[in-house]
Amino acid sequence: MAVLAAPLLAAHAQAPPCQAGVARASTLAPLLLQPTVNGEEREGIAARYVPPAGPLYIAEAELQRWGIATSSIEWHPIAATRWLCVESLRLRYALDPATLTLKLDFPPAMHLGTHASFVAEDRLPVSYTSGGFLNYDLRFDHGGGTSALGASWEVGAFSRWGLATSSFFTGNNGRGTTRLDTALRRDDPERITSLVLGDTITRPGSYGAALRMGGLQYQRNFANAPLLITYPTADVAGTAVVPSTVDIYVGNAKAYSTTVRPGPFSVNSLPVPVGAGNVRVVVRDVFGQESSAVVPYVRYDAMLRQGLHDFSYEAGLLRRDYGVRSNAYGDWAAVATHRYGVTDRLTLEGRAEAMADRANLGGLVQATVPLLGLVGAGAAASRGFGHAGALGKVFFQRNEREWSVAGGAEQRSPDYVDIGFEPGQVRTLAVRQFSASAHVGERHWLNLLGLRTKDTSGEFNSATAGWTFSLTRSATLSASYSRFWGTQPKTHVFSLTLAMPLGERDFVTASVERRSDAPKMDVLLDVTRNLLETDSFGYRVLAGQQSAARRLELGAYVQTGVGQFGAEVAEASGSRAARAFARGGLAVAAGEWRISRYLDQSFAIVKVADFPGVRVYGNGQQVGATDSSGVAVIPRLSGFLPSTVSFEPEDIPLDGSFADNTKRIKIASRMGALVDMGVVRRISATLTLVEGDGKPVPAGASVHVGEASESFPVARRGKVYVSGLARGKPNALRVRIGERGCTAVIELPADFASGATLGSYPCR
Repeated sequence: MAVLAAPLLAAHAQAPPCQAGVARASTLAPLLLQPTVNGEEREGIAARYVPPAGPLYIAEAELQRWGIATSSIEWHPIAATRWLCVESLRLRYALDPATLTLKLDFPPAMHLGTHASFVAEDRLPVSYTSGGFLNYDLRFDHGGGTSALGASWEVGAFSRWGLATSSFFTGNNGRGTTRLDTALRRDDPERITSLVLGDTITRPGSYGAALRMGGLQYQRNFANAPLLITYPTADVAGTAVVPSTVDIYVGNAKAYSTTVRPGPFSVNSLPVPVGAGNVRVVVRDVFGQESSAVVPYVRYDAMLRQGLHDFSYEAGLLRRDYGVRSNAYGDWAAVATHRYGVTDRLTLEGRAEAMADRANLGGLVQATVPLLGLVGAGAAASRGFGHAGALGKVFFQRNEREWSVAGGAEQRSPDYVDIGFEPGQVRTLAVRQFSASAHVGERHWLNLLGLRTKDTSGEFNSATAGWTFSLTRSATLSASYSRFWGTQPKTHVFSLTLAMPLGERDFVTASVERRSDAPKMDVLLDVTRNLLETDSFGYRVLAGQQSAARRLELGAYVQTGVGQFGAEVAEASGSRAARAFARGGLAVAAGEWRISRYLDQSFAIVKVADFPGVRVYGNGQQVGATDSSGVAVIPRLSGFLPSTVSFEPEDIPLDGSFADNTKRIKIASRMGALVDMGVVRRISATLTLVEGDGKPVPAGASVHVGEASESFPVARRGKVYVSGLARGKPNALRVRIGERGCTAVIELPADFASGATLGSYPCR
């Protein structure tokens, strides 16, 4: 058989005889070849080749292993298998029968390619169970000759169907108990929505007001899918003809590197900073050839990705006198807010409000524009109390690596009303604001901030210039100058602040402030020690002079597994006050309950057999240790986000066994779960077994504890090591000696230590 030339053969000019060659190829023995596909050596294949010049047939399974798209290929049946005729695609290849090698190139478009993303893939199911919680926050205050005792408390119950909560405040001095919020909530992580029946807070949108309401709310809730990226991200794509390495640089730092197969490749959701910039993509193939491209990006979190909806619809009765009266509800109102990502550079928002005596309708357009960055414009019209009103708003934002600038203006006509307006209240008429910051050199930051507000009571203006200097990586010196003017008298304020750590948990802040309307300078020194997630002690000391009088504050705080406790005393302007507080909760899940810290997020009740003092961790951070029953509560887990729960394996005694000390779990927002870590107490012992005639059980016999399947071999002189014994009850050892058997019964002493040696036991 002739040897084909090493260079790749040219494609046939006419239609190849693929169909005619099938009959002959089916009679030939497969040819074992070592293929090189697009420059990458692959595992050997069994191909069918019709000599002397083809055609060449390759099985479908081989193409799939090579990552070739097979949906548009015309197949030929040979030996009950589908085969590709290489000539039908006019591909270039070189086959050397002497060395049994094949060199074959597929066009990049036929490769499935390589796809990667910085978004973590989350396939962990949500763990639902039945349970509940009780939170309390007790406070005692004394000052000015009077004392007050108050308690804020909240009860909750949850199951797969939702979460029901109700909160209250109870106080002395005739205050009694006031109901705060009561609601039934159902979160849907599949649709990324939440349905709330009861007390809720309306979504303000870009220009509205957030108000308390009792009724119904249905909204898009991205907290139900915390790994979902809602804003447009930087994506890069390209094509590799041969196996290559792709390096991606954000700024001047390498952010990602991977190898790609021949064909198209893409990397999505790159972690780029807020603002505008460039991503540099460098592709280096197996032959050392390198090419690069620069891809611009724009990222602003206020934008929505193309095709993504964000909305909130509320209807009900507005809440009145919140915190004062339990069931004071006012007029009926309805609010609808909807945002939509038309493209990655254009997001639209619409909003409508309605009550019996007023209504308004408006919207907002925001887009990312070259040079300017993020820009937006909105307007709304209202009708109420027999008058029409209007609102207009414009803003822009530009963020760069070393500087940022933003500004905005909002104007309201005197008759513009929304559902939060009350007759006779002060109305906001105009707001103007501007901010800028710049990184100068390696250690200096400069900041500017200006604000002008006009309402029906007057005009209020402020301007601030600030400077921050990094003394070290963790210590900063800041200075600012502010000026206030308008309807109120002019005031100038200069401040200087030094902030630095004294250790891992201790911080000190020293500040000096001089006001033009104050007779003396304010000088304050603040030293604090922060609490840890686990049991810890913290403090705060504030001392100095403020408003021409001495100011002193002392506080001590303790964090334990059952709550947070603290006491504070203060003296300012000649007055003295004291406060003590206790804050904690009660966690219930799957019938297990424990006193715990305050539960304002999801939680897990962790069970580590019945071993006390075992350190437990939530997402790698120690949060406490198990109690005398081997149980601990891990609070402050993020809802719907995969969390890692673990324990310290070195804390497990010798009679404990486990497969893994880590479990991953995902819990719905503000719900709990019981997590059994799979630790089993297995008491072990070494003992001697003797038969009825007093002779030791012969070596080689097998022993089973009760009905367990695990077998323990008997050694010489009847000695055997067994595990899985229990205290407080007889343990039956089933012994098998060849074709016969016997049983020994063992009762462990109350003070028996696992691993110790027992005496002799008869086997009958």
